[in-house]
Amino acid sequence: MICDRILMRFGLVIATMISVMAISMFDTRAFAGEWTKLDQGENWSENCNYSFRGKIERGDLVRIFDDQDWLDGYRHRVCLDSPGGALNEVLAFLKRVDALDRADGFVFATRVRSGQECLSSCAILFMFGQSYGANSPFPDRTMEPGARLGFHSPFVDGKKLSRVDAGQAFQVALEVSKLLVDRSYTSINVQGPALPPELVALVLATPANKMHYVNLIGEMQLLNIGMSKSPEAGVLFAYTQDNIVYLMKRICVSSYALTFRHALMRNGYAFGDLVAYTKRQMQDEQAISLQQLKTFPANDFYPERIVGLLDGPFHHPHWYSAGAVMYCRVELQYERDGQNIRISDYNADFGLLSEIERSVIPDRSDRYREFSAGLLPIDTVYK
Repeated sequence: MICDRILMRFGLVIATMISVMAISMFDTRAFAGEWTKLDQGENWSENCNYSFRGKIERGDLVRIFDDQDWLDGYRHRVCLDSPGGALNEVLAFLKRVDALDRADGFVFATRVRSGQECLSSCAILFMFGQSYGANSPFPDRTMEPGARLGFHSPFVDGKKLSRVDAGQAFQVALEVSKLLVDRSYTSINVQGPALPPELVALVLATPANKMHYVNLIGEMQLLNIGMSKSPEAGVLFAYTQDNIVYLMKRICVSSYALTFRHALMRNGYAFGDLVAYTKRQMQDEQAISLQQLKTFPANDFYPERIVGLLDGPFHHPHWYSAGAVMYCRVELQYERDGQNIRISDYNADFGLLSEIERSVIPDRSDRYREFSAGLLPIDTVYK
């Protein structure tokens, strides 16, 4: 019954969204958005073979299904550059894609290039980008440095609201609700849900007259948005024990914040709460302590590594017992560059402190699906 009420309330919100963004059936204006075929070259995994630019109006998106090349292909990557527009057109497009997906394994990935933007309903479309791996689909939406991705809640336009049949709008709302629920609840793979539940909260929590730009590397990671160029790649760090321990502490705090985020937010999803948590813990010099630190030489499988065992303000959420205290295991793989090192890979791992011997660094466990973050602060702007 509670779920029914939630779905009904969400349906009403989406109904308003559909109503105010719908285009009249009597609108005879030319298409605002434009599709363009692009030369993808050999690098199909990154390059776009189609682009869509301009405001999204009725018919703009779905007319691509008149293109036989689009229908014949099963893997497309679309570059988006749009201020948004009619959300019901986005829904119509996604329904056509979904029908092809069930029949032929059809998918489309998305990308926003440097200097371009994807806002409002375009941002919703962007989040549905996916590709097929060896055995299953996975989220595939990528931003280049300097691209802009923005979300906001629906606005009310009284002039257009009266032109839409309320019953039809509500039916569309239920379809949108089901689509979002399916992608965030039932469409799960090794990378997690196709659409993170934080997406709906982010959209509805942003006032219609504002725009929430997703441009912090931690929030992009949380929303499973790919970065064409990792801001952490190639960064040099001083190779001193104090600096290594500091990096490990920041990785522990940041990874804990993203992994166990539901217990750290005050009132629904707010990435700012996670940023504040990490800063607060890092400012407390006594909050986190190093228990063990061990260096491993390079071998046939790994480069040089440093593994640390730390404890601090980590505990299993909502388990109010001494047995809930957790450790943080951090592993850094690195390459030397003079007196500095370049981190080629890193991960954080959490487990119950009561289950290990503190004098021995445990092997990595699979108890939790951790987000490994914090080599750079999670509020670092992606640019």
